[in-house]
Amino acid sequence: MADRFTKPPEEKFDVEFTFEREEGLTAYVVSAVEGRAEDEDGEDVTADVLDNTLKTYSGNKAYLWVKDGLDGQEYEIYCLATMSGGQKLQKKVTMEVSSNA
Repeated sequence: MADRFTKPPEEKFDVEFTFEREEGLTAYVVSAVEGRAEDEDGEDVTADVLDNTLKTYSGNKAYLWVKDGLDGQEYEIYCLATMSGGQKLQKKVTMEVSSNA
């Protein structure tokens, strides 16, 4: 997945986060995938733009479901995953909501 993407307000879909193998890292997501979202002011808007009931993982990938959002707004989407070696790693992507997407 790119570092940013654009979606129309009415679309709902999964966003893939890949956790690459690094030196000393076991590259499998095993539990506790957590999603969080912030608006441009840093306010927590997780309930407004993420459907955390649909989060999943497989191998070294985690998937969060994005939804809704206000036209013209940007959101930072964070995915925190616990790896099989016990490491906790976080990835971030920027989501822009635009009715012109």
